[in-house]
Amino acid sequence: MGSEETSDCLSLAGLRALAIPTGDKEQWDHGELPHAVLNLENQTALSGCSLLLRLTAVERRSLDETKESRAVALREVLLELLPKDLDHPYCSALRAVAGLEPGTAGRNRERRQQVAGVALGTERHPATTRTVRRRVKEDCWPWLFDRLIEREVKERGAREMGDSPSVSHLAPKGSTTATPIHGTHREWERASRMMQDEGFPPWEVWPVRTDQTPSLDVLNRLAQLYRCSVGDLLADLANRRRPDSAEKATCLPDRGGQFDQP
Repeated sequence: MGSEETSDCLSLAGLRALAIPTGDKEQWDHGELPHAVLNLENQTALSGCSLLLRLTAVERRSLDETKESRAVALREVLLELLPKDLDHPYCSALRAVAGLEPGTAGRNRERRQQVAGVALGTERHPATTRTVRRRVKEDCWPWLFDRLIEREVKERGAREMGDSPSVSHLAPKGSTTATPIHGTHREWERASRMMQDEGFPPWEVWPVRTDQTPSLDVLNRLAQLYRCSVGDLLADLANRRRPDSAEKATCLPDRGGQFDQP
């Protein structure tokens, strides 16, 4: 499966043509994305999706560079893009053909398509299996591909921000990657769910130019998170004073600290 070209070298149209069926004569399950979704429990099949395995969204989640590890990461990404609680007919239909809906696990494709017919039709008038294949090709795969590209853009932006000399040294202690804002995994998981709908706060990508500057309280929290001084966070700005005894007080104190003294 896939092309020898890397995903970084492909245009969006080129990536789409390899990932999902785009031609009128192509089969409904042609392309790496359908191949992966229809074989979520098949490690060998997922390992053959060479194009999808090179996506940044997969790379950043993978434990190592092996195809086996990338295949596990790809499955996790696809499961996140097809959550059980998403009320959308395309999502429900794809979960059915993937064997994720009740009554579809371990069933053949025909049975899975029958369940998907309820999502694309109604319980009293489900779509026929032929209609399901047509709708999945015309509507569901493009919908999922767009969601995957949105995730890929966010992941590439996060990677590029982490690779920036201005912020790469500010990764939390013990972390192997540059993770935006919150320090604990629990806080980050909660924040990531919020950011899926709301996007990053303006100061989140600072010091990349956003015309927004974090407040002093935010700088203080960031300094505590990264175990550095506020001056380290402002390293890309000009130093307006000579080093003196105030250097050790660069990190902002909590309320009631020395700055509040007369």
